[in-house]
Amino acid sequence: MIGYLTGRKRMKGGLYFGPPGWAPMEIEGLSSVDKEAGKAAEALPEDRQALIGLLESIGLGKTNPTLPSLAEQLHELGARRLRALVLNLLPTQPEFALSAALSEAAIQDVLAGLDAIQKHVHARRIIVAVDRHDWRLRRSWRRANRARQYVITKLLNRYPQAHPTMLIWTLFAKRLPVGRSPVRVNRMIIDPVTCWALGRYVRRGERFARRPVQVFAPSRAHPDPRLVLAEIGESLSLLCERLRIPLLNRQVIVNGLLSGEEVDPVHFRVGPDTESITVRDKLIAERPSPCFACGWCVDVCPTSLNPVNLLDLAERAQNAAGGTDTPAIGALLHTREAKESLHCVGCGLCSYVCPTRLPLTQQTLRLRNWVVSAEQAS
Repeated sequence: MIGYLTGRKRMKGGLYFGPPGWAPMEIEGLSSVDKEAGKAAEALPEDRQALIGLLESIGLGKTNPTLPSLAEQLHELGARRLRALVLNLLPTQPEFALSAALSEAAIQDVLAGLDAIQKHVHARRIIVAVDRHDWRLRRSWRRANRARQYVITKLLNRYPQAHPTMLIWTLFAKRLPVGRSPVRVNRMIIDPVTCWALGRYVRRGERFARRPVQVFAPSRAHPDPRLVLAEIGESLSLLCERLRIPLLNRQVIVNGLLSGEEVDPVHFRVGPDTESITVRDKLIAERPSPCFACGWCVDVCPTSLNPVNLLDLAERAQNAAGGTDTPAIGALLHTREAKESLHCVGCGLCSYVCPTRLPLTQQTLRLRNWVVSAEQAS
């Protein structure tokens, strides 16, 4: 896979939405007492395997939809010394301000968690990736960096620059297949929530039972998004009831409008990797029209795919499956053209810019899942 990737022109395109248009100054539920150091936990174990066990015992697992958990990355790292530890503070979605809010409201917890991770991985460099146009975030980390030796790297956040595959290429010119751990190329990427949660354990001895979530449900009382502390395992309907957000005849999308998924608020529960919740009025279903080859989806794709071709392949595979033509499906899914779908990061930009409203992202991801299943079965 790596050899195949190096022969392709990758990591181009994307869209720049700019820094968030709102600047949250607090996280609801995070009191001033929570920000102060309390009764510290016992010192973290020196052994990495013991640290992995500790992370599991305090419930600190996967905190980002596209990143492996800290424990998974430590397990894959083994006894090696890390070349670079990257704290990714780039917004993972347009208007996403969680990183900036944690840097303002709980910077000491984030720093404590980052320092604790560095003591175990012994990275040669610690890189803090920020949007170069987000001056407020840059100012917070310049102040925090006075007594430390972090490398604050300013990047143009062309969405989906925060995706690990994109970030590894931009920072190190290394090819990381979609879905693989950054430790594969001897780098580690962590998100601010992991640092914050670990820092709270180091400073206060608290388990990871709550996490900050960005909630966007426009109303007169709250025209801007809100950042709240949500209980992990809490029903989404109960969370919205607590926040006084009506759900009747409304649509709920988790983890971003571009790359997230619609969920049932009654059955869905807040997970450790639930970053954002959007509640909006149900949209009128749009009827796609035929592609007229504008090329916008090709221009915007960050991994230089042709989404229309992949849409056509997905529809052909779906038609073959409907006709129970198993050999034809297998032959199609093992072609080089179908395997292009493995490089889709699921950012949703192709569907976002498509003027004919074709389901490009949905069908490409469906094709990718079929190709993965076919490779595992062979």
